[in-house]
Amino acid sequence: MSDFATPDVVASLPQRQLGWTQQAPRLEDGAGPGIAMPAYPLSLTELLDRSCALYRRKFRSIIGLSAAIFFLPGLLTLRIFSTVLVRGAPSLSLINSSGSAGVGAIDTIVNMVAIFVLGVSVAPVVSAAYEGQPTPKALVRPLVAKLPAAVGGVLLAHSLLICALVVVPLSGLDRDIQSGIELALGTIALLFAPCVLRMAPALALERTNPAVALWRSVSLTRTSYWRSMGAIALGGVVTSVATYALSLIPLAALGALASRGVPYMWLPVGLINYAISALLQPIVALTACMIYFDARMRRDGYDVELLTERARNGR
Repeated sequence: MSDFATPDVVASLPQRQLGWTQQAPRLEDGAGPGIAMPAYPLSLTELLDRSCALYRRKFRSIIGLSAAIFFLPGLLTLRIFSTVLVRGAPSLSLINSSGSAGVGAIDTIVNMVAIFVLGVSVAPVVSAAYEGQPTPKALVRPLVAKLPAAVGGVLLAHSLLICALVVVPLSGLDRDIQSGIELALGTIALLFAPCVLRMAPALALERTNPAVALWRSVSLTRTSYWRSMGAIALGGVVTSVATYALSLIPLAALGALASRGVPYMWLPVGLINYAISALLQPIVALTACMIYFDARMRRDGYDVELLTERARNGR
């Protein structure tokens, strides 16, 4: 608890918000104002648990955004996949000397854009939960307005990885040199990943441009680099295990059909993969947004500001 809270503010707060032992406030249904998130820093597992709880509460709103964000780019990727691998069209072979690697690069970039845009879109939901306000009804229109900035943010935040996936294969260098450059750029991008974890909510909520949002994310990560790396690892493990569990039986059935010569099995396989992504990636996006607020509490004293505002409004 910060020393800046006045005695009147402290006396008006529930004890659990000060880190004591009573039951934590549960999420409200969003029908009206109320304390939806605790105004104190949480551990990574607690942040993940709160993200899942918020996802359940706001499932209809969030899954609609996620489906639109992931399926539209997904259909484009499926079209490229079918063109390059099924028909072997030479017009797309410039992406890489081997068609499958080129499709993999495009698929990775499309997913990075979709995940970042999803993070921008769910940030107002998490902000409303922390502030105890109803979830904003208009989520699509603000997202459309911020879409160019979100795409620019992806290109800026993941520029090293994009160079490794696209620029280096097109450079015409010797294959061994390409592999070494790709490995170096990929390693640097992985080490830099915690620094961009909070960029999407910063871009969405602080009304800034991608460059300033990136710097803001880096500044919030300075004192919690390994905590952020742990959050990325935890999110990757959770989504990987859940993806495997959800896709095991459907993909096994489709594989059996493909082995019998049934054509166009790549289409349902791709749709299943993107349906699972649309279902699971909001958990990662919500957790990243909560980590952003958690970092603000630890670094900027946002918990004091939030507690003071709640006490002033009698919540």
